[in-house]
Amino acid sequence: MDLMKTLLVYMMLVVGSATETAPAVTPPPAQPAATAYSYVTAAPTAIPTMVPTRVPTMVPTAVPTPVPTATPTAYTTLYVGDRGEDVRKLQRRLAELGYLNDKIDGIYGQNTKKAVERFQYYNNLTVDGIAGKATQRILFESRTVVTAPPDITAGPSPSPTPLTGITVPVYYVDQNGLLLKRVDMTCYGTTTIYANGSYAGAGYTLISSSSVVVTVRNGIASPASVTFRYQKNATPTQAPVTVAVPVYYMTDTGVILYQTTATLNRGVVSYVSVNTSLVPNYYQLTSAATVTVAVNAMGTPSPASVIFTFRNATPTPVPETKQAQIPVRYVNEKGFLLNEATITVDYGASTLVYASSAMVDGGYRLVSQNPVNVTVSAQGTPNPAVVIFTYSYQTPTPAPTATPSPVPQPKQAQIPVRYVNENGFLLNEAVISVDYGTSVPVYASSAMVDSGYRLTSQNPVTVTVSTLGTPFPAVVIFTYSSITPVPTATPTPTPVPQPKQAQIPVRYMTENGFLLNEAVISVDYGTSIPVYASSAMVDSYYQLVSQNPVTVTVSTLGTPFPAVVTFTYQAPTPVPTAAPTPTPMPEPTAVPTMIPTPVPTEAPTPAPTEAPTPVPTEAPTSEPAPQPQKELTKVGGTVGYNGSSYSVDWYRDASGSIMVSLKKLAAESILPRYMPGTSFVLGHEVDAYYSGTQINTLTVDGTSYIDDAVIWEGDLYVGARFLEALGLRAIAQSDWLFLEKD
Repeated sequence: MDLMKTLLVYMMLVVGSATETAPAVTPPPAQPAATAYSYVTAAPTAIPTMVPTRVPTMVPTAVPTPVPTATPTAYTTLYVGDRGEDVRKLQRRLAELGYLNDKIDGIYGQNTKKAVERFQYYNNLTVDGIAGKATQRILFESRTVVTAPPDITAGPSPSPTPLTGITVPVYYVDQNGLLLKRVDMTCYGTTTIYANGSYAGAGYTLISSSSVVVTVRNGIASPASVTFRYQKNATPTQAPVTVAVPVYYMTDTGVILYQTTATLNRGVVSYVSVNTSLVPNYYQLTSAATVTVAVNAMGTPSPASVIFTFRNATPTPVPETKQAQIPVRYVNEKGFLLNEATITVDYGASTLVYASSAMVDGGYRLVSQNPVNVTVSAQGTPNPAVVIFTYSYQTPTPAPTATPSPVPQPKQAQIPVRYVNENGFLLNEAVISVDYGTSVPVYASSAMVDSGYRLTSQNPVTVTVSTLGTPFPAVVIFTYSSITPVPTATPTPTPVPQPKQAQIPVRYMTENGFLLNEAVISVDYGTSIPVYASSAMVDSYYQLVSQNPVTVTVSTLGTPFPAVVTFTYQAPTPVPTAAPTPTPMPEPTAVPTMIPTPVPTEAPTPAPTEAPTPVPTEAPTSEPAPQPQKELTKVGGTVGYNGSSYSVDWYRDASGSIMVSLKKLAAESILPRYMPGTSFVLGHEVDAYYSGTQINTLTVDGTSYIDDAVIWEGDLYVGARFLEALGLRAIAQSDWLFLEKD
């Protein structure tokens, strides 16, 4: 009986001491319903009924709430043997939660370590007995901290020797025996270990006993280990969880060209293929085009990233060949310039330059060396610097009875010029004529292909025809590539801008400035081309007396030089009509004005019956004398011009010939125009300068005529075709202009 009393008093002292040192407690936060915690209970001990004192027990739901201001913001890891205020705070908090029943002395001993281990176990932390930062953060800051279950008590032995704890492994396994979690639990005396569902994880249900009693005697735990068995809950099939794997597009020197991610499913093997459109097209893939990536159930990919390696395959740019511009001059024996052209020769090259008979009139004969060898040094110095072909004018000797033989025309080779696409399909074709023994540059004409094509071959192509008529190359081929974008659904590609072009007027004029015809050519910005006169633009009896071709250069800003290409023609002097006479001696061709020595001519045989008709001068050098007016009958009416009607006076003579007179009334009205040294034209005053061809309509007496007026600075002139269409002849008198119909 004395032994039982002693034991009872000892237990009361221990429990009372713990109760006195515990501060006021508050209820802990509610725990999840699905979480089961392990509790430790004392072995059943028979307490004598004669003792009325009720032994207090720890209530696991009473969790003291820590004072917010006392919560440390930084923690120092504490180990067994540490001392100080940090250890004292740790002990005080462990005692508040029911894990420490020892004195709070600021010494990290074995009892404090055991209390830390129990706290770590019940709060799902790594059980190591070390009060690390994670352990202290849960201990001092967590609102869901788990309190200690009822603490163990000593057995019936009155011996004061402290109990020895045994570490018992606790296994959480599934229904197939697969280990889900292992936790080591230190047991003393008789300990009840409860299953903690949080160790099994969500989606598992306990199918074994929810608690196991472990008894420790003589340093041996029985059972030596505890196993809780769980079964995975049946869940509906869900979409596989994915993981993002980095994908790098890199050069062989380690430079990242592009970075993206590949979304792969967990637990499967996937294949990641390269997308070459993500890098510039001049990079070439040097690694495998497809990489195999295995992602395990935990979402770990192998390899951790995908790398595609590329090599810069940009071809080395071919340096543009430099060329020297060599003037080629055609002069007579006295050094007067007859014509001029320019050729291009590559630096460090030599070429033969042949005289072109088309550059001089037929009465001239070449008397200098032909061809001339031109050499350009690597530094661009030409030798000779200028190519000069000297010609002698041959005065034809009149034959007394025989007709002089016609001057043979230079032989010409016909060279096909083909415009094809990159696949060799013919887009268009033309033919050019090249004199025997000459070389000419042939330029591609953008008008020969649709605007959706871009020239990709050499331009110009130099064609050389030998003196025997053999051309090289035999065919000129310009290759074009289509720049029409392939339509796609999305996105719409930006159309490739067409090269900008300047519009250059080409005018065919007489020596007196009378407009014969006009055309317009297109020249790309930043280029130079030779413009050749077209004989089809003037009547066959006109003879070209100006330079041919004319080189036109357009700057990159679109400024042309020259702004207008003018080809000047000379009309032949008509031979007066004479009565039939004996065969007259042929009149020799007039010598060009640049040759100072006049060519003697024979006087023509005078006509026996009538005087020869005076030759009309196309470009008088002074104001012609006023012509006497015929007797006219004034008729009131209007003249319509480009849709507008003007009240003017116009006249009809007695013979029925029309004579119209127009007087300048004001700006923007129809007015006559006369310029000394030029032809008479009918014009319309304008304020600005334009270039180009404008079609206008003039209505006279109810009949409409189309003119080929050309806009000049300050005035709009009706051209030669209008006058020819009406059969009108201009007569100047005072400030009037009369247009007389023959």
